[in-house]
Amino acid sequence: MTVLAIYLVIRFSMVNESITHRFGVNSHYQYFCVPILFLSCALGGRVASVLGSSLGVWMTAFTFWMGACIPTSAWRGGSFAVFKDYVLNDFMIFGAIACVASVLFAQKRIVHAMAFVVPVFILIVAGASTQSAYGERTMIQYGTYGNPNSIASHLLFLSPFVICSMLLRKGFSISRAAGFLVLFAGFVFFVRTGSRGGVLALLIMLAAVFLSLPISRKAVAVLLLIVAVPLSLTLIPKDALLRYRTIFSQASPLEANDEDAKTLNAAIASSSLRKLLFWESVAISFRHPIFGVGPGQFDVYKANEAEAAGQHANWLVTHNAYTQVSSEMGLVGFVFYMGLLLTTGLTLRRIRKRFRQVPHMRPAYYIASSLLMSWLAYCVFSVFDYVAYYQYVPLLAGFAVGLNNAVTNEMENGKVVDGAMGASAI
Repeated sequence: MTVLAIYLVIRFSMVNESITHRFGVNSHYQYFCVPILFLSCALGGRVASVLGSSLGVWMTAFTFWMGACIPTSAWRGGSFAVFKDYVLNDFMIFGAIACVASVLFAQKRIVHAMAFVVPVFILIVAGASTQSAYGERTMIQYGTYGNPNSIASHLLFLSPFVICSMLLRKGFSISRAAGFLVLFAGFVFFVRTGSRGGVLALLIMLAAVFLSLPISRKAVAVLLLIVAVPLSLTLIPKDALLRYRTIFSQASPLEANDEDAKTLNAAIASSSLRKLLFWESVAISFRHPIFGVGPGQFDVYKANEAEAAGQHANWLVTHNAYTQVSSEMGLVGFVFYMGLLLTTGLTLRRIRKRFRQVPHMRPAYYIASSLLMSWLAYCVFSVFDYVAYYQYVPLLAGFAVGLNNAVTNEMENGKVVDGAMGASAI
């Protein structure tokens, strides 16, 4: 359990990447953590049941198909590297969480570990952030989550874990107070990224929370929103605010001064380029419907096409996780990916609904609700980011399998009466 918590904190917080960048030293933490986690899964005796669950089948099918796409890849060596990393890290995350965190106590420990990632990540961003080439957007010049959109998406995905960690603690505590400070600091960096996809995901998350509230609390939520929106606007840099404006209206750069026009032109050009890449990736998906062009090789395939036509290669990715999979792993891979993603959401929704009115199972309800918010955030920001092979979905799927097993164990022990969902519900 401790090794899994350490592994998740390091992997999701960019600690190792930050140390490598600053000091030129790679800790190779995975060489220590991964063998122990594999051994824990094997000795725990849950591997067969985890892989035999519906989520286990979807996860295995998606991973297997990633490997099957290597022989026809535009660059087999690159696709093999993507596949190897996915198996050793992301598939392992799924299996380790599903096998180890199969009781509520373990689920809570992992939630607290994921919550701890947020302040660590914020400190790294605060210490390494720079301004982007097109204004004051927060970004980092290195690492997995270096660009503004990735920073926004990462913070949005992780924030529900902080909220869940606070809810799991009883009464007032320093940890709860620290949680509010972490959420506020995360929000400051979030809005400063100027990520339009991140803002859309946040709005959809807030709408989902609002609709789930009882009528008595909806009025309070509206009042809080009236107070929060003006305060939030004061935290947003001018350049980021101009980018956010383009979500709802296409302001003409001709109506702005030179600096504002530069920001607006960059935002408009970014949107146009993403639309072009989207339709190109859709076209490739239907030209290569079985194996795609190889995991992680959309940019290589497009560069080869440009070179063959005597044109300049842009080396751009799809900026859309859904067409990333469909173009690089074919429509077959897309089916496996969507099966994994949707089954994860439905499983969490069933658990949340089952324990909504069960007071002594509030921890399971809190965990399922928070994971569902992270799942919703991922589903939305994936429309704007190239994150299909990141560890987000394996993490959520592993949590879903482990949480389902945890509540099943609680019910089998007589702590919850009838209406139980068996492990086969996944």
